[in-house]
Amino acid sequence: MASIKDRLKAAKLAERTVMVCLNPARTAELEELIVRRAGVAIQNSGSLEAPGGAGLDKEIADLKAEMLEDSVEFRFRALPRLAFTALLREHKPRDDDEFDKAQGFNADTFFEAVIRACLVEPELDDGDWLMLLGDGTVKNPGVLSQAQFDKLADAAYSVNHRDVNVPFLQAALHRPQISGDVSKRQNGSASARNGSTGGNPARSHATSTTRKGG
Repeated sequence: MASIKDRLKAAKLAERTVMVCLNPARTAELEELIVRRAGVAIQNSGSLEAPGGAGLDKEIADLKAEMLEDSVEFRFRALPRLAFTALLREHKPRDDDEFDKAQGFNADTFFEAVIRACLVEPELDDGDWLMLLGDGTVKNPGVLSQAQFDKLADAAYSVNHRDVNVPFLQAALHRPQISGDVSKRQNGSASARNGSTGGNPARSHATSTTRKGG
């Protein structure tokens, strides 16, 4: 049986991967098909066997297969405990924000920062990050939809909290809008930005453009 010393030497930080399609047109098409499919089910009292449903299911399956060509696998690795604690400290809850206090961090800046800090593949330079996440302006909204950003944020956060309470995390990612606390997403709508606000202040908090494994 391996000794505790051997086990400690062999121990590795947790990792998690997610696939994200970086073709906005196909992503929008998929979201539209899913909404249409849900509408068909609702019109037929929730039945998935509703007329027209099978055709939409095939369209969705075919489109998902095509989207793999434009998809990228993002691999996240947990930060060492003290590094994660330091990141939380960099994004302290705002004194006047009860939601922040409940989460233990600034919900508008932390998620983008943890994505950047925990991503190990692919390696992104400053220009790549800017194209991926945008800068909070209409001119450069980034290529991610809100759902895709949430997917990355969920992976980056949960790899550091393997027993994370999912409803709790979803509440943090989709905090209620309050006056004076909204930011613009690429579709022009105002939402409580889960990873950044206009100007992406979280970018200035990230310790490096990419984090090497180690």
